[in-house]
Parts: sequence; C-alpha cells; structure tokens
Amino acid sequence: MLASAYLGLIFFIFFVEFNRKKILKPDFLTLFHIIFVLLYPLPGFFLEADIGNSRYELSISDKIYSSNIKTLIAVYIGYFFVLFGFFSKSAQRLGKKVIIKSNGDKTIILYAFTLLIISMLSIHIYGMQFGGVINALTNATLIRSSLLDSGPLLFFKHLMNYCFMSSYLFSYSLLFNKNTKYKLKNILGLCLSFLSAFIATSISAGRAQFIYYLLVFCFAYTLKTKRLFSLPFLSIAGFSLLFILFGKQLFWSLSAISEGLDGVVNTFSESREDDSGSGFLKILSNFAYPIHSLDASFTSNYDMRLFVDWFYGFISFIPQKILNFEKPNTVSYYNTEFIVGTNDFEIPSAFLAFGIYSFSWLGLVLVTYIYGWIGRYIEIVLVNHLNKIDWMIFLYPLVAIIWIDFQPAGDPRIFLTSNFALLTSIFALLFIINKTSTV
Repeated sequence: MLASAYLGLIFFIFFVEFNRKKILKPDFLTLFHIIFVLLYPLPGFFLEADIGNSRYELSISDKIYSSNIKTLIAVYIGYFFVLFGFFSKSAQRLGKKVIIKSNGDKTIILYAFTLLIISMLSIHIYGMQFGGVINALTNATLIRSSLLDSGPLLFFKHLMNYCFMSSYLFSYSLLFNKNTKYKLKNILGLCLSFLSAFIATSISAGRAQFIYYLLVFCFAYTLKTKRLFSLPFLSIAGFSLLFILFGKQLFWSLSAISEGLDGVVNTFSESREDDSGSGFLKILSNFAYPIHSLDASFTSNYDMRLFVDWFYGFISFIPQKILNFEKPNTVSYYNTEFIVGTNDFEIPSAFLAFGIYSFSWLGLVLVTYIYGWIGRYIEIVLVNHLNKIDWMIFLYPLVAIIWIDFQPAGDPRIFLTSNFALLTSIFALLFIINKTSTV
C-alpha cells in the first residue's frame, strides 16, 4: 500500500511538471521536482516494494527501515507546502520590485580574476597543513571523513570554491563580450578556474560539488540556445552519471598519486572490483539517506531543536579559539546516531527531517513553505533581469542549484559551509560590484 502511494506521488509530480506553464525551461521548480523525486518518493517506493532486494541495497546500516506511514504523510505534506510557497502571489509581487544595475565588463572581469586569485591562494594555504596540495589530494578521502585533523587553516577550505564564480564570469565574457582585447585573458582565466575547481573539489572529495559546477555551464548553454537536449547537455549529464557511479573510487585512487599514473589507475581498478552491485540501485543508494533520515525523525527520541541549527550554522565559521564555548553538535550529528548508532561519519538530515527535528509537523510545514516561497521570489528577481544583464545567464542556474542544494543538506551548517564561497561571491556581485535595490 505504501509503495503504491509513493509511486502515485511520482506520477502526480510528472503530471504537474508536464502540464504547468513554465517561465523558462528548465526553471526552479523543474530542478526541485527532479531532486525531490530522487530523494523521497523514488527510494521510498523501492524500500517499500523491495524489488530485487532493493530494501537491502538502499539500506544504510543494519537498522531495518520501519515502513512508517508518518514518513509517507510527511513526504506528501512537504511536497504540497513547497508548491503552496512557490506559487504564493506575495513572492511574485515582491520579486518584481527588485532592480539590479550592472557595472561594465571591465569591472566584472577584474572581479573574476580577484576571485580566482583568492581561490588559488586558498588551495595552496589549505594544502600546506597536509604537506602540500599533492599530499592533500592523496589524502582527500581521509580529510573528508575527518580521519585527518584539518588543523588551524580550515577556514581557507571555504574559500577554495571562489573559482566557481570566476569560471562563470570568464565564460560570460567569452560568450557576450565582443572586445577581443580581453579574449586571451578570459581563456587563460577560464582554464585556471576550471583546474582550480577540479583540485578544490578533489581535495574535499565532493562529487556533488563538481557535478553542480558543471551543471551550471550545461543549463546556461540551454538558456542561451533554447535547446534542452543538446550535445553539451547530454555530455555533462552522462559524465555526471558516471561521476556518481565511480566518483568515490576516483577520489580513493588519488591516494596513489605519488606512485604516478599507473598507481592511480591500478588503485581505481582495485576499488572497482571491490565495489560491485546493481547499477540502478547503486545510483539510487546515493539518494536514499533523506528518506532514512525522515524515518529516523519519527522513530527516535529527542528534544525539538526549535531551529537552533541556523545559529549553529553561522557560528561554525568562527574559529574555536575566539569562542568561549565548545561548538555544539548540529542536527546531522544526532541524525547519524539515530540511523547508524555511531558518529564516525555524518549523514545530513535533508530538509524534510530538518523540519521534523526542529518543530515536529509545524516545523515541516514552516520549512517547506518558506523554502518554496524563497525559491519563487529569487526566480522572479533573476528572470526579470535575464534579458537585460548578460552574466545573469550563469547566475540564474547557479542560484537555482544552490536553492535545490538545501533539499539534500537540510542541516544549515552543511548548507552554509558547502556553499559559502558561492553565497558570498553572489552577494558581492549583486551588492558591491553591481547595484541591487528595491522600488
């Protein structure tokens, strides 16, 4: 019965997606639908139906999935309240009042080079505490698993991804700036930015970050050409699929980088042999933790967190030496303990469980409605300037991807730290480099 309900929600989401009027193709809600289906009703269906031993394949620990009807109801409520918020008239009305005035191309490119320099310096400084960038790449998986102490230079890890924004601004200039005077500089800047992005995401062993980085180029190209299933789109989509499948093995193979290319290839091959399994369920297992987190939020005993995790998220950037107290554990710490019984690693709560952990059912309603409202408000602001400001063609998909990233994160600390460079570079672009105001 529960499996049929999850399947019914999937069909309903497809019906909504293919029958609604869209501002753009793809728009914010399209991306939300894709991620939401992958995180909740699709793994929920396979956990309930247990097709081809799918319940075992999608399990995180020895803890048995409880098949709780509350989990199903929460998925339905969460989805519909996101829609209520997204289609709120107040979000559209207020979004239309925002005015963005762009500065000249020279200022934008200077800003892009500034971000690139900060990123490259941060990569170098952060790598120093591990004996250099090469050693940091070698130990990327251990660093991500917190098995290696990050040391006093941890803050520079948050700055490494400034190269993302610089990549998009260099690309915008190459696409729209007809002045050949800056073409060579833009090409050089784009190449260095791309290399920095690969190194930065490899050091943090973050598959999702690099996939998101590439998807912005993909969607920007789609917006410019008005062609959804173009060769670049399909190429990046295919690469992303392979990266989801083999990203862990790739990052682990970097541990043999000191042995040269042969060592990396051999380590990758060995890890591939050790990690066998069904292709589809293996992909889906990467998206199953939110439904497990939501299930745990109903079956575990805890005090409501009352959204204190937003405060914890902001103070996570303050060095421990400045604080007079130990930084508190966030919601993901307890979520991991509820699911696997240990805290050796971290399982994000995702946004539906974050609402339940924070303030039970009312927390779920508040989180999902506000989330949908913010998405619509931002989309209206960006769409209104899409044909007026050339670099908006990259900012629109970038902000959309940041918005949907709160779904799998849920924990404000994880969301803010993983998107720190993007959020601050966007803020500077809109309010310092350019002028943004309301009427």
